Amino acid sequence: MQRVVRFTEVNKVVVEKRDIGEPKNDRVRVKSIASVISPGTELAVLTGKHAAYKDMSLGWGRVPMDGGYCWAGEVTDPGKFTAEFPKGTCVVLPLAHADVHDFDPANTQVIKLSGKKMAELGGFIPLNVIGASAVFAAPPSGDSTIAVIGLGLIGQMCLQVYAKGLLIKQLPARSVGFDLTPDRVSKAQSCGCESVTADAASSWGETFKKTFGDKGPSIIVEATGSAKVAAALMEGAPDFSTLVLLGSTREPVSIDLYKWIHRKALTIVGAHGKIMTRDGGIQKDKLEKRLFGDIKKGKLVVEPLITDKLSLDEAAEGYRRLIEEPASHVAVLLYP
Repeated sequence: MQRVVRFTEVNKVVVEKRDIGEPKNDRVRVKSIASVISPGTELAVLTGKHAAYKDMSLGWGRVPMDGGYCWAGEVTDPGKFTAEFPKGTCVVLPLAHADVHDFDPANTQVIKLSGKKMAELGGFIPLNVIGASAVFAAPPSGDSTIAVIGLGLIGQMCLQVYAKGLLIKQLPARSVGFDLTPDRVSKAQSCGCESVTADAASSWGETFKKTFGDKGPSIIVEATGSAKVAAALMEGAPDFSTLVLLGSTREPVSIDLYKWIHRKALTIVGAHGKIMTRDGGIQKDKLEKRLFGDIKKGKLVVEPLITDKLSLDEAAEGYRRLIEEPASHVAVLLYP
C-alpha cells in the first residue's frame, strides 16, 4: 500500500491509502527519505487561490489533486533499470508527498544524488531552482545592488544565490534581504546573508533610501507572491531599476503605468518558466546538479531554514502552520 497526501477539497488534506501492487519490471520503486512542502504553489492550490481556479484553460492547479512535487527517496527495487538505478540509489522526483513511489525513468524528471547522507536536503532542489531563476532574469554586474523582498523559502534561496555569487560570474556590490518578520530576517543572517526587518509604516522608496542611499537598489526581487507588494515596489523602485517578479502574484491589482513604470523607465520581468535557458543559459538539469553541489559544499545553506519535521500523517498540520503562522514556519519537511 502507498500512503500519499491528497487535497480532496479546498482547505482539506488527507493521507490516502492506495494499492499500488508489487514492484513492476518497467518501473523503479523508491521509498521516501523526506519531502518538502512548497509554500507557494501547494498553498495556492489548497486554499483555492491558484490561477487555475479562475482560468479553466489551465489543466493543473485545482483540487482534488495530490500535494507536493519536491520528494527525495531511495531505490528499493530497480526493476529492469538496475544499471541506471541500482538498489540504494538516492533520487529526487517531482512527485507527491508519499511513503513510496513507482516511476518510469523515460517519463520522469529524475535528479540523482551522490549518497543518502544529504538526501533529505535534495528535496529542496526544485525550490532552489525557482529561487535561482531570478539571476537569469536580472543578471548582476559588479556595481549592482540587490534587494530581495520576502524571505520565505524562495526568497531565502534567491538571496543566497545573489549574495554568494552562486551560478553567476559577477558578484554584486551588495545584496540585502527584506522581510517584515524578525525571525525570517534572522534565518537569512544565519545563512550568511545581509538582511533587515522592513518597517510596515514606511514606503519602499523610504526603505530603499535608508538601506542603499539615494541611488537605491538597481535590482529588486519580489518574492512574496503578493500583487499588492509588487505594485508597491513599482511605486518605490528607483528610476532605471529592474523589478523581478519571482513570486507568483495571483490577485488583480491596479497600477499607475505612467507614474510607476513609464517615467521611471522601470524594467519588469517575470522569472518563472524557461528563463534559465534564455540566451544560452544553464539548462535545468545542469542547474539542479550545480545547486545540489553548492548544498554539499556548504555554499547554499538550507538547514537553518528547516522549521518543522513532521510525519506524513501530520501533513495537514504542516499545511496549517504554513497558512496560519507563516512568520514562524519556513521549510516544512515530511517523513514517512
